[in-house]
Amino acid sequence: MNRSLGDAEPRERRCGCGAALRWETRGGFREKRSLALCTNPDCGIITTGANDGTDNCLQTFLLDNAPVARYQSPWARLYFRTSQWGYRWSPHTEPCSTCRSELSVALNLTPRGDRPGDPLYVALCLQCGSTASVFWGNGDRAEVLLDPSAWEEPSPMLQDLKRALATRAEEAVDRDEGAPR
Repeated sequence: MNRSLGDAEPRERRCGCGAALRWETRGGFREKRSLALCTNPDCGIITTGANDGTDNCLQTFLLDNAPVARYQSPWARLYFRTSQWGYRWSPHTEPCSTCRSELSVALNLTPRGDRPGDPLYVALCLQCGSTASVFWGNGDRAEVLLDPSAWEEPSPMLQDLKRALATRAEEAVDRDEGAPR
């Protein structure tokens, strides 16, 4: 951002608390927009100098009235991203064990000897994020259930799942196979 200079700077030079305002100007596609921050650390008000009655001056300054993208949960982002990579999720046969939602999906993965730490099966609730993964190791089947809180600070298990799906997708592209296995 460039500091406003000369006649491009809005008229107000002082905040209501009496402290100086520090102005920034941002040039957009349509017009220049200015924003001021009060230099008084106890005040810190942000203003555009326009008395339009709205409280979204920072949003307008930064986004130029562009619509704000709606929040999407991390598990929904994983689902949509992996679908774009070519993974074929199918409806899960049972409702979510955590929230009882019918909005749950499942993903079967081909076992690979070169990737023994990858899950063979993943069930994901698109409502709450509850995740179940099935692994096969040392001749035993192991199922790991993760409650929705595992997505807040992604658990190592979820990070490994994301990494495994991304790696398999990259390998499929490198082999020009289309959908990952």
